[in-house]
Amino acid sequence: LSRRQRQMCIREVTDDEQKRIFSKNLSYFLSINNIQQNDFAKAIGVQPSTVTNWIKQTGMPQVSTIQKIADCTICFQYPIGKLFLN
Repeated sequence: LSRRQRQMCIREVTDDEQKRIFSKNLSYFLSINNIQQNDFAKAIGVQPSTVTNWIKQTGMPQVSTIQKIADCTICFQYPIGKLFLN
């Protein structure tokens, strides 16, 4: 591929797209593992309203919280990296 073609293939993901992808995948993750939002929030040390905001696409976790999600023991059945992939 030429340099121009490579540049055209690389598309920056907008904040709204990141929120949509994370929300969709988090909702799916909680559903397939039968985990309530409140239980998930407690397990990672955030307020339940924070998880609600992620689900509603009005917020995204901070980097330190992403690490807590990755370390979460109730989350082992679903690879955490998939929460951020489309």
